[in-house]
Amino acid sequence: GQSAVRAYVAGESHWSKSQLEAGFQLYRYGLTGDPAYLLRFNEALEGPLGNRLARLELQKPDYDRAVVNRGFTASGAHPDDLDLLVWSFRCCHWHPDMRKISELWEHGELRVSELQVIARQLEAELYAEHPSVMRLSQLLEEIERINEEVQPIQHQFTDTLGDLARKVSRLLMVFASAMGLLLAGLGTYVIRRGLRSIRESEAQYQTLLQNAGAGLVVITRDCDHVLEVNRRVA
Repeated sequence: GQSAVRAYVAGESHWSKSQLEAGFQLYRYGLTGDPAYLLRFNEALEGPLGNRLARLELQKPDYDRAVVNRGFTASGAHPDDLDLLVWSFRCCHWHPDMRKISELWEHGELRVSELQVIARQLEAELYAEHPSVMRLSQLLEEIERINEEVQPIQHQFTDTLGDLARKVSRLLMVFASAMGLLLAGLGTYVIRRGLRSIRESEAQYQTLLQNAGAGLVVITRDCDHVLEVNRRVA
């Protein structure tokens, strides 16, 4: 459970950085018209777009694992975390915190879609014969608005993951305590049962020894000491 949360935390960190980087690069592109900034914007979006690809694929009843892996890998997920991400998304989607995480995820993706639209509009305006300064200014303001909207989403995402991590830790502690008590109880039961079995065997042995028709003497292996005799010998 903790490993799955850790994988989501790592993904959230990469997602947040990618979103902020994309907004910054697109804003620089609108200011300068330098296509290098547009290229960096598209590169920064590979992470969020990969997350969206994986999430949408996982929502299908018969999802394609190769597509999911490709999406999460593009988003910066470690290969060792892929199984955990898929398992937690598919098996724990009913949990309120996981539902909230998915909703925040979707809200963040909407901001990405808006940035993509603005990027196309900026590109068209910058390559127009007579670019409109007013229109460019409006688009830059839109980028600033989106960046401001993304930050609270990222904070909520982080807070929700933190809450989930604490809940998982508490659950694991309770589970570990319960397992400890269970093992202690099981150990006590096994010991008591073993002692009872030994006592029963000893009682059977004494019955056979004392009721035997012949005299029986129990001695040490080296024949130095007599350990026990039955009534007949006594």
